[in-house]
Amino acid sequence: MVDTYSLGIQNSEIQNALKAGSTAISRLVDINTFRKMEFIDAVNMRTTENIDVHMFCQDDELAPLFEIGEGTTGAYSRPTQYEKVIHLTKYRCGVEITDESKIRLDRAVQLTNSIKSASKTFAWNRDLEILRTFLTSYGVSATAGAKWNTSAADPAGDLGNLIDAAFTKDIAKISEDDINNMVVYYPAKLYSQIRQPAKLFEASQANVLVTRSQVNTTDFQWAGDNFGITWVGSQKLNYVGKTVCVIKSDETADHYTYSGSEVPEVEQGRDAREGTDYWINTRYFGTMVYPNSKNQKNNNDRIMVLNTVCDPLTMGNQ
Repeated sequence: MVDTYSLGIQNSEIQNALKAGSTAISRLVDINTFRKMEFIDAVNMRTTENIDVHMFCQDDELAPLFEIGEGTTGAYSRPTQYEKVIHLTKYRCGVEITDESKIRLDRAVQLTNSIKSASKTFAWNRDLEILRTFLTSYGVSATAGAKWNTSAADPAGDLGNLIDAAFTKDIAKISEDDINNMVVYYPAKLYSQIRQPAKLFEASQANVLVTRSQVNTTDFQWAGDNFGITWVGSQKLNYVGKTVCVIKSDETADHYTYSGSEVPEVEQGRDAREGTDYWINTRYFGTMVYPNSKNQKNNNDRIMVLNTVCDPLTMGNQ
């Protein structure tokens, strides 16, 4: 063991207390957090100095246009705005290191492992927060014709029906180019069903395999090359049995993290009775979905949900 170690960007020697400042623990946590988030690719990552994030939107997205004759003028309009607010949620993860670890000279190992554990915890909860927002803020939904792990499955057809439904929405003004920038999040337990080539079965006997197609419209590479669609398996979706499709754009969603100086990200203290040094890591974060309109503040048609693609797992499967 060693009595000097590096934490983030600060060096610390075994003394009465570790010099574990915000720039050390928080930076290390964030680096590991981003690498472990499944839904990070579908939102814009932003910071805020406020715990309440206010978004001001134009009531009418398109400016009024008038066809007029020469030498005349059109009517003026006064634009109106509406506001949407989200309240960032507070999350904490605490670490305790005992005095005995000083004697064994393994406190550095304990603290490093604790930080890694905190990173996974923050990543899991930040990802869950984004997913929960998607599952409550979608504007388009459909139901799979058959579960994707059955012989009658048609993932490509189901996805096509979902996209077709999105094109019927006038408010979102989705174009074909938007579809070329879409992420499809599916339950990870369906990985083999989506990866394998399409199967053709005997019409009279559903379980008799006739042939296996060489080109599958649901294959990751094929879908990416032809439609620009990115497929991402999510273990979290195993527990809801749904597929979430998100068009990546500046009009979809932002994920905010509080970065102000009023509340320290990392605080250090000591419990003399227990004989422990402790660190508390605090974060505030939340996801803002861009509203469809003044009357649909909490929904966005660029977020789509396909229901019943598989049976959801229960928490007992963990």
